[in-house]
Amino acid sequence: MLLWLGFGLCAGLGAAEYNINLNLTDAGLKAYRYAPAFSGQGPIAIATAAGWRQYYYYVPVGADIHSPVLILLHGAGRDGRSMIDTWKGVADQHRIRLLAPNGERHNWSMQAAREGNLLQQILRAVYPDMAGKPVYLFGHSNGARMALRLVAAYPQAFAAVAVHGGTEPGLTLPARAQRLPALALFLGDRDAIFSVAS
Repeated sequence: MLLWLGFGLCAGLGAAEYNINLNLTDAGLKAYRYAPAFSGQGPIAIATAAGWRQYYYYVPVGADIHSPVLILLHGAGRDGRSMIDTWKGVADQHRIRLLAPNGERHNWSMQAAREGNLLQQILRAVYPDMAGKPVYLFGHSNGARMALRLVAAYPQAFAAVAVHGGTEPGLTLPARAQRLPALALFLGDRDAIFSVAS
């Protein structure tokens, strides 16, 4: 199995591509059942212009207002809880504060303004010290597509963005972006939904 990594600025300036052979074998997975062992806070409901939405968050021991915030966008059919569970070990190790909203009906609307407003509302509620400051963003699959749309619409809102197993071909940046965050794109060579070619 090959993993394709793309690193660089969103505009493609100074970008680099890497192919890494991880020598992994297919597990032959027929079904994927997952029940996260969640230990953060949530679900917490928040009223938005688009209706009620839920989110989860996690603050590791030793984290404070100087600790970075990472927003996690789940894939289709998942929720914020699964993202917190997946990233909790990394958060504990590096004292990263996590925030993971639920998409609408376990999916993302692909409307950057709508989801961007939701994220800002939740950030103000959970981490008021981060209001107006760049945060980190990670998206998986459908959440990766949403993350790419968010960074294209609001490049100044993010310190850096990483996406896994999701692409958004044809997406362009605003012409007058003053600051472009670093972007890392992770794709597997056997991904049937989001291929390297896409």
